[in-house]
Amino acid sequence: TAKKTTVVAKSVLRLLSGLAEFKCVLAGQQDETLCKNYISEIKDLRLRIENCESQTVSRIRKPLDKEPLKECSQKWGEQQKVQGELEGLKKDLDKVSVKTQQVLASPQQPASAPVLRSELDVTVQKMDHVYMLSSVYLEKYVFPCSLPTFCPLLFTD
Repeated sequence: TAKKTTVVAKSVLRLLSGLAEFKCVLAGQQDETLCKNYISEIKDLRLRIENCESQTVSRIRKPLDKEPLKECSQKWGEQQKVQGELEGLKKDLDKVSVKTQQVLASPQQPASAPVLRSELDVTVQKMDHVYMLSSVYLEKYVFPCSLPTFCPLLFTD
């Protein structure tokens, strides 16, 4: 009976050891899946940020035509909408960033962790750049405090 107890105990230990290894493998797979999901989420956010950037840049490059005051007002209003969208995207990016940092802080790094870190860094930099570009644009076209500030292209010093 002592032999049977020893054999059973060893079997239980092997089973527990295998279970622990299985849990580690499962956790690693879950982290990898999370990583890939976050990469996808971050890429989607970056595409939306780049869309805001292209709208802003095209608005900056488009010359004023026949009715400059009206056009300045319209451009300013459109850019306000883009700025609002950027603020929402910034909040979404902050949320994903927090979740991403948790995965990247885990002791056992998933295989796609370097890609995740890189995608996050590039997207955060892109967000900072586009947000600043939009903010400066709106500052330049302050609405409608005074005509010279409102539409500086109309008034040259």
